[in-house]
Amino acid sequence: LHRITLLVATPTCGLRDVVAVTVGEANRPPTASITQPTAGQVVADQQDRAGPHALVDLSGTGNDGEDGTLTGDRLTWSVRQAGGTWQEVGTGTSVADVRLGVEDTCGARADWTVRLRVEDGAGLVDLDTVDVTVLRVCPQ
Repeated sequence: LHRITLLVATPTCGLRDVVAVTVGEANRPPTASITQPTAGQVVADQQDRAGPHALVDLSGTGNDGEDGTLTGDRLTWSVRQAGGTWQEVGTGTSVADVRLGVEDTCGARADWTVRLRVEDGAGLVDLDTVDVTVLRVCPQ
């Protein structure tokens, strides 16, 4: 950061105004990074009373030049099945056992997108996404 002081003077009145301006780099947005699941990951389903699904653990990081490592509700996780709407599933650097459903038909697949939204103290946001596929595996 640099502080610049401007003195404004006129030949007849002398010193009129003093203006001080601080100049520095603009605040940059944070960086979101999903570390789990990996992009393109394919997971097999499991079955229970609620139907076929996969349980996926989410983890990631948020970093900001001004705020440092971001944690807690500064990181928000959402999932969306292809063609669907975003559903928030948790906050923080990790969320365990996120349920991703799949149709109850042998060989069916469901394409999901996982999104990490990171917000810094100035309200600037970054997003990271990965696609995950759930496969319905049937007994042989």
